[in-house]
Amino acid sequence: MRSVSSSDFRVLFVGYLFPDWLESKIMKQEIRPIQTQRFGLALLDALRSGFDDKVDVLSLAQISDFPHNPLVFAPSAKWRIDNKIEATMVPFLNLVILKHLTRFVATFTFVFQWLIRNKNSKRIIVIHHVQSCKIWGVLFSQFLVPCISISFLTDDIGIPSKWEGVFLKNMRYLDVYLMKLGLQKISGVIAMTSKLAEKLAPGRPVLVIPTIQSPAQVAIGDEMLNSNDEKFTIVYTGRLSHSYGIGLLLDAFKQANRPDWRLLITGWGEMENVVQEFAKNDQRVEYLGFLDSGGIAKLYCQADVFVNPKLTSMPTSNLAFPSKIVDYLSTGKPVVSTSLSVFDDSIRQHLIIAQTDSPEEMIRCLENVSLWNDHQRESWRGRTMMYVNQELSPAAQGARIHNFINTLNN
Repeated sequence: MRSVSSSDFRVLFVGYLFPDWLESKIMKQEIRPIQTQRFGLALLDALRSGFDDKVDVLSLAQISDFPHNPLVFAPSAKWRIDNKIEATMVPFLNLVILKHLTRFVATFTFVFQWLIRNKNSKRIIVIHHVQSCKIWGVLFSQFLVPCISISFLTDDIGIPSKWEGVFLKNMRYLDVYLMKLGLQKISGVIAMTSKLAEKLAPGRPVLVIPTIQSPAQVAIGDEMLNSNDEKFTIVYTGRLSHSYGIGLLLDAFKQANRPDWRLLITGWGEMENVVQEFAKNDQRVEYLGFLDSGGIAKLYCQADVFVNPKLTSMPTSNLAFPSKIVDYLSTGKPVVSTSLSVFDDSIRQHLIIAQTDSPEEMIRCLENVSLWNDHQRESWRGRTMMYVNQELSPAAQGARIHNFINTLNN
């Protein structure tokens, strides 16, 4: 069969995007979906590039159950992204069990209407992340009006929140079953890692896309300069937890005991109090709390090196790709990381890899970077920026997604 061109397709992106004016409401919870929003925008950019802006957006707010998020009714919204892409956030009732049911109804209703409205196009539905209510809302619509459906897998599923009781944890077993069953019925999956696809959707057609350069970093990457501060500034952003290596990072910084080093940390998580206490006792360390996108951009400008200390020994380390890596790389600045198995050879060439999860090895890598001269930094920046722009850009990944969907169409 012939390859289908971009003009023949119409894509519906089902995700968690929200307009700027809703950020304060969406972020009023312990688990803040800032990275989900950033990657969602990157994936949308890739779809727009791969399918000539013929994309619509359906969004459901990624909020914790009431009362862990103060919203009983999830917000609705309509807006245009870049004055081109129609985006709709559908409301639902944010109460246990009813949340899933109302999300399913909202998804099914919108998707079915969208399929009918675009009956003259080759219809593609791309679901960001896996939720049983979303995937089955799409599948029930697809049973009535055939189309191609894709799920983009980013993380393992069925991970409980720390406040969940026995009842909710038992409900998760059913939820995981429904998600895995749904993944066996869609057209194919795109996964950040091959292991994740093997675990969640064995036997399904799969495309592995570890990461996508975010629109925010596309905009500021070329303006990113090295810090002019006399201090060697180390930056960490993201989850503050043991598995993400916060303990390793703090131990390494303490053992290094370099008076000319500075550590800046932003994020949230169960080790937030540990980080705050560490910063109180060491004037070289600053905990910045939670930063919005503008604050993150300013922080990146201060960095001399970024660090990703995620522990390789954790059982899930081979399932999830740390999406912030592409944000770090997009600055052109050096990135020190533990040796995660999800990194392929091409990405490893643009990282400074710590061979073991030990403070001594982390210190060795940081010391190495601290001794770089301007020529070494500029040479590293040039190679890294070229790699990101050619291999990880929305245009490059959008073309891969388009080619993958062509194989499913055939």
